Amino acid sequence: MKKDQNKQMANQAFDQKPKNKTGLIVAIIAGVFLVAIGAVGYYFYNKIVMEREMERFSQLLNHDIDCDHPSDFETWQTYTNARFGFEVKAPADFDKFESANGDGVTFSHPDAVSIKAFGANNSEGLTLDQYLDKELSQLQMETPDGKETGINEVNLDGCEGERRAWEYTSPIDGVKSVMEKAVCLKDNVFYVMEMIVVESSYSKYSSVFDEVVFGFRFK
Repeated sequence: MKKDQNKQMANQAFDQKPKNKTGLIVAIIAGVFLVAIGAVGYYFYNKIVMEREMERFSQLLNHDIDCDHPSDFETWQTYTNARFGFEVKAPADFDKFESANGDGVTFSHPDAVSIKAFGANNSEGLTLDQYLDKELSQLQMETPDGKETGINEVNLDGCEGERRAWEYTSPIDGVKSVMEKAVCLKDNVFYVMEMIVVESSYSKYSSVFDEVVFGFRFK
């Protein structure tokens, strides 16, 4: 009798093994499926976030700079560069500092914004894209989180170029900042317009930079 019971229990255990094995396989497949779904979801979430971020900065970059000037435009100060032969305007309440070597000027404002206009000889024989890519690489060496957030075409008094926006965290004070550069290449000289501003003030001063870029003139 006891022998028969042991045999019966052994048969029951044997019958359960395939079921347990099947359950384990189902659990593994379900786990893999869930991980795959999560990975796909994460990929598309990041993609949507990046697309929205690029669209946001593209909209900020793509202002209609042929619109009416600000009401105080006539009071803006004018800077003329003799070395590279260009002229720019900036708001009257910006301080102006010409570089020691005469290559350009820096306009600064207490709102943590600075705007530069300068010329640079193309001594390395770079293309416009190579110059801008090199500038981005330099920024990323100083601030590892630096990234490009917008690219657009620009025209500096008939000189076709590019306008790019880069976002980064300042290594000095840890503040999120935006750098814009509008650059063209003419007669082997890079003409550069640059704005650096804290991210929280970007929307306020982006239109000011539009006007500075639009007001660039060769002399």
